[in-house]
Amino acid sequence: MTVSTEYFDYVFDTTNKLTKDINKAIKKLGKLQEKQDNAQALVDEEATSKRLRRLDKKAAKTAAKQDEIDELIGRIITYESVELPQDEITYSLWNATDDLMGIQVTITDSPYDDTFVGGQATSLMVTGTGARSSNGGTQSFGTRVSLVGKDFADGTETFGIAGTGWTSKVDGTYPDVTASLLQGFAPGEGGDYEQSCVTAIYTDGVLQV
Repeated sequence: MTVSTEYFDYVFDTTNKLTKDINKAIKKLGKLQEKQDNAQALVDEEATSKRLRRLDKKAAKTAAKQDEIDELIGRIITYESVELPQDEITYSLWNATDDLMGIQVTITDSPYDDTFVGGQATSLMVTGTGARSSNGGTQSFGTRVSLVGKDFADGTETFGIAGTGWTSKVDGTYPDVTASLLQGFAPGEGGDYEQSCVTAIYTDGVLQV
């Protein structure tokens, strides 16, 4: 089931258009104000009838543009009051079987929010620190795995990874474990990545999800 609707699309597109219109109008207002200031400077120097008429025209154009901006702002406030669906990303432990554990990630991808951008490969990154080793020291790990395919967009779905190699990573062996998404990144394909939707799974041995 998709998150988008025709109504939400209309609100989103209209809000974006109004934002662009307001920005253009503000730039135009700045130029008009500059011309008005120049006309005012000439009047201050010598208030001839011609200069006064010119100042009145410049002031009228400036006032009209300000009225236009006020009207646009009023409209965009109305549309921005509509609560468009937002992206949601939640993590949870996954007991796939009695012996296998892992992590599940439930993602809601809304086309009206860029926290999560669907339609591209996304990987899961999990790091852990603080596990005691046999020699009295501590161990850590960091792993990246494919999670979301390019075919997922505008909807809600749960993705997960579990296996024998994952159980010790998420069963509390490591007191500090963090998960994040690497959007637009797939292991094996190389390239830069940036962590997003970073969430603590364990903190000081206490489960956070």
